Amino acid sequence: MSLFRFLGDLSHLLAIILLLLKIWKSRSCAGISGKSQVLFAVVFTARYLDLFTNYISLYNTCMKVVYIACSFTTVWMIYSKFKATYDGNHDTFRVEFLVVPTAILAFLVNHDFTPLEILWTFSIYLESVAILPQLFMVSKTGEAETITSHYLFALGVYRTLYLFNWIWRYHFEGFFDLIAIVAGLVQTVLYCDFFYLYITKGNQDAGLAERLWERGLAMLHVTWGSKVRVWSLVPALLGTPRSLSSLANKMGEYRKMWNPTEPRDWAQQYRERFIPFSKEQLLRLLIQEFHSSPAERAALEAFSTHVDFCTLFHYHQLLARLQALYDPINPDRETLDQPSLSDPQRLSSEKDVLQALKPLLAQANFSALSEDALAYALVVHHPQDEVQVTINLDQYIYMQFWALGQRVGQMPHMSSVGSKRGFFRKLPPVERRYFKRVVLAARTKRGHLVLKSFKDTPLEGLEQLLPELKVRTPMLQRAMLNLMLVVSGVVFFVNVGMVILSDLKMATSLLLLLFAAFMGLRASKVFGQRRSAQALELAHMLYYRSTSNNSELLSALALRAQEEHIKEALLAHSFLARCPGGAQGLPEETSKWLQSEVESWLLAQSGCDVAFNGSRALAHLQALTPSLGLFPPPELPQLDPLVLDTPEAPQAAVPGGSYPSS
Repeated sequence: MSLFRFLGDLSHLLAIILLLLKIWKSRSCAGISGKSQVLFAVVFTARYLDLFTNYISLYNTCMKVVYIACSFTTVWMIYSKFKATYDGNHDTFRVEFLVVPTAILAFLVNHDFTPLEILWTFSIYLESVAILPQLFMVSKTGEAETITSHYLFALGVYRTLYLFNWIWRYHFEGFFDLIAIVAGLVQTVLYCDFFYLYITKGNQDAGLAERLWERGLAMLHVTWGSKVRVWSLVPALLGTPRSLSSLANKMGEYRKMWNPTEPRDWAQQYRERFIPFSKEQLLRLLIQEFHSSPAERAALEAFSTHVDFCTLFHYHQLLARLQALYDPINPDRETLDQPSLSDPQRLSSEKDVLQALKPLLAQANFSALSEDALAYALVVHHPQDEVQVTINLDQYIYMQFWALGQRVGQMPHMSSVGSKRGFFRKLPPVERRYFKRVVLAARTKRGHLVLKSFKDTPLEGLEQLLPELKVRTPMLQRAMLNLMLVVSGVVFFVNVGMVILSDLKMATSLLLLLFAAFMGLRASKVFGQRRSAQALELAHMLYYRSTSNNSELLSALALRAQEEHIKEALLAHSFLARCPGGAQGLPEETSKWLQSEVESWLLAQSGCDVAFNGSRALAHLQALTPSLGLFPPPELPQLDPLVLDTPEAPQAAVPGGSYPSS
């Protein structure tokens, strides 16, 4: 055994030990690709099956046992022991694109067509590309932890030393294995770009993600057929490589928790500000409580009419300015197409729209959901949700939710194509935390700004509202479907397969191959049908929950903000008239008194704990008082009333009207 091979084995062993120690000491597998570790476990298992047939040396046997044990221990830690910390959102490489081609190539190109030789060849081919999921994960997250970088660097050193070992063996022993050399070269090329980034990081003391971003480089990936592909970076105008990195970190924290039921410090994070009465309901309650005499009732109704008139023009102007900002990026524009905007112009326009939208949402008494609450909603799935989805944060530039009308109780019934039954019994209704209205603003890297409003949405179902998502089958349902497939497959094989085996004298290996192909097609069809049903269920659910989107949402928000403005002014007007010291005290004291009194009254009337903004309501009232006058004002033009009934015949134009008769 050459020195190069010995050092290569030690480097390989060091890489595995570093990875195990990192997981065990940090109690976390964040940043580690579970798919790469599964592939390595398959590699070592397929390669070292000769443990039961051939004995070479004690060193060889011990190293094989250690490799197999360590690889399966790593897989166990990732998928069982520390499963809550596993970052499945970024570990999304399709490993079947590696396993299937390498298996086919092992059958076609090998040294000897025997089971052990084919398995050894398969392990060589698969090992050359098994690190791709890990590199892919590093490139998606835009960064690598220090210990993960050391692990990858040690693996690269192992492959480099083995290249020198082959040169040494060819020179001194005449040994030449083309399969191992070609596969080793492919694997070494995969590490070349990472080597440069690793060394640069050590010299410049800069993170891997920052080097990728600042230099504008992308990690090289070698796809099947030795084609090199450079993964382009998102333009600098889209922000940092991980603009949602803090959200991803909080999601990792919630994955570590055992069965969380609500976001941390939820009572402090979310305070309900929505007044749970319509303007007409509030007027009736105020008249019954404070304005029972005919004169007081008439005065309150006149004041309400005046507030309607004053706020109408104010919010009409706000809506006009907001629509003018939004029109260039409106995806539903029905007018003639305008010149297309560049990416920087579009992002700048979207930023302006969101900045202008936030004060309107605040006046409409929507509360912005915190990043912590969003992380909880994206991680936790309610067990009785018929449809569960998953998203890839890398597809989004930003996402923001606003909500009002928090309720805890049974969800309102929604029409649906799916039944709310379990496998064996009907699931009883449960109490859920949901919101009467939710507003979403999200932007994908390949899309546009999405503005949508939904009703009766549970907190754990917020991710179902996002524009780009994938339907996922819950683990219990997958287990039940797999169990039914296995049972039906065994019954079919016993009743049909054994008859074919005995009557047609078919080879056992061929029969098993056909049976495996049949079961694979059957499983694919069953799971495909299940996903289609869930996708249809999701579409129907969103159809009934959606209330408005894009430009129409802006109009709806303006109307809601106007109504909340009117309700706050009515409450301030009614309560200040009964203030013990009058409204002549200090504004701070008056607003605190008003806030306390209104909150107590709303709690008694509705049972909802509402946070009333006393200072804002007082400002609304003070802004209205100087303009109090007649309604409608004499200078307001009188427009013809709208005719709702369809006329039976065309009417002649009114003489002197706006349009001359033809």
